[in-house]
Amino acid sequence: IMANGCCKCVGSSLFLKARFGVGYHLTVVTAPECEETEITKLIWRIVPIGHLASVVGAEMAFILPSEAKGSFPDLFEALEKEKHKLGVEHFGLSLTTMEEVFIRVGQIAEEMKKHRLELRTSTGLSRKISSAIVYAESRTNLVIEEDASEYELLSGPALWFQR
Repeated sequence: IMANGCCKCVGSSLFLKARFGVGYHLTVVTAPECEETEITKLIWRIVPIGHLASVVGAEMAFILPSEAKGSFPDLFEALEKEKHKLGVEHFGLSLTTMEEVFIRVGQIAEEMKKHRLELRTSTGLSRKISSAIVYAESRTNLVIEEDASEYELLSGPALWFQR
């Protein structure tokens, strides 16, 4: 994934989702006579670290962290058992999408860029402050941000021949 013209991370989709994803999305489709507060209480009782992301029309969206996946069978059982009482028509669970991963990596890159600028300004340093962060899960799954100032930047025919 690239951000601000630099490679920020490399890895399989599963690695990137695990590293930069928000976890799982629980979508609950409700009937008009639903009990939104009671649905939320039920979910929070079983997964206290989950949070309500949005309520749009007849759809409630919750973010459930990956650490809570051991609670999912109990959650599904409770939702299925109470669905008529709460006004739940159906529900589904999905994993973080790659689009969310790309957005999150871009946000992190912007925050790091802003932090470097603030640090440079507050310390009075005129040289570029570099930061190299390498997270490695395996040889093929790397997350990298590095200062490119020590590399020669190529353009035109030289860049074309390097490819």
